Amino acid sequence: MNSALLPRVSVCPHSSFSYCFIATLKKGEGLGGRTVSLLKPKEKPAPQKPVAGAFNERNIPASEFRRFYDRGDLPIAIEHGPQNRIYWKVEI
Repeated sequence: MNSALLPRVSVCPHSSFSYCFIATLKKGEGLGGRTVSLLKPKEKPAPQKPVAGAFNERNIPASEFRRFYDRGDLPIAIEHGPQNRIYWKVEI
């Protein structure tokens, strides 16, 4: 231990010297309260990946809305008036 870092005490209960160094420990430097085991933990089985089917290809039924959407045209129009409204060109 480095004696320059320890505080001096005028009376030492541990020896016959007129002064003594008391070791002060900071948080985490001591050994008290630690749980140590030499046993190896049991191996846990590797978790299996869940199967949800989010990336499976889905069948999209052909519809008039789909035909408009595929060619890049949204089948809506705006009716201008006192209140602007959306007018659908196809049945949804």
